[in-house]
Amino acid sequence: PGGARGAPPAATLFAQYAGTAALLRAVRARIVPRGGLGLNPLQLQRAPEASSPQEAGPLGTPSTESAASSISVRGFLRFAAPVLTLVLGKLVCFGFMTSAAARLGEVPLAVHQLTLSTYFFLSPNLEVISQTAQSFLPQYIGPPEGADTASWRRAEDRLALRLLRLSLGVACAAAAAAVAVPLWGARLLTSDPTVISAMVELARPLGLAVLLTGPVCASEGVLLARRMLKPLSAVYLSSVLALPLLLSRAHTAAQVWTTFMWFQLFRGSAFTLRLWLPRVIDAFRQRIL
Repeated sequence: PGGARGAPPAATLFAQYAGTAALLRAVRARIVPRGGLGLNPLQLQRAPEASSPQEAGPLGTPSTESAASSISVRGFLRFAAPVLTLVLGKLVCFGFMTSAAARLGEVPLAVHQLTLSTYFFLSPNLEVISQTAQSFLPQYIGPPEGADTASWRRAEDRLALRLLRLSLGVACAAAAAAVAVPLWGARLLTSDPTVISAMVELARPLGLAVLLTGPVCASEGVLLARRMLKPLSAVYLSSVLALPLLLSRAHTAAQVWTTFMWFQLFRGSAFTLRLWLPRVIDAFRQRIL
């Protein structure tokens, strides 16, 4: 595998930096409109007006603005730390996999990179289920005053189960596509016959990894929607600490991806048990009592 043909590396790097700067500028205008960490601008706009000049800020802004801003910052930091662990856990995982494949030689590294590109191409179809859960589940977490809490909880569980079933269906289709690429579509990605033949061995671990990504994304989205952040960060932190040791025993690219498949199985099992085991235990106790 040589360097990618096309634009020079310096031009590509400059374009990436320019695009990132443009996106950050647009995001900053929406999230930080006043130059500070005003993470809840609607709350600040609705802050009650000061009843006396002593309560007003230096520019006529109510003093409640600083209080609301500080509350938002504290809430943001409580949410950001576990989520940052989650994001870094994903990135570090793929970094460890690439490092393990690189020490095996050029062909295993090329096979790994093509397999990783295939996974990245298919995974957005599963990640969107996590985003859907984060968009629609929070409305059930805080039912209105006087509402039947049990019925709201059942409605939340039904929606979570529906998303889980949807993730399994989408994951089956994505896994079929993932298996097809190493078996029959490798020629679309490379013309090297050695790499093409070596990719066949990765069909099964890649397909299983993609299949497990479905319930992982669905469960992860439900946990984020319910603000159950400690289990998320604990699972990612523990698995990331163990992953380098497991990858050190891999001697082929297929073994690297088999390790990732077990990584996904551990995550999916831990998330699913954390979500549904307490519900099952409660239902069992209610039937007994």
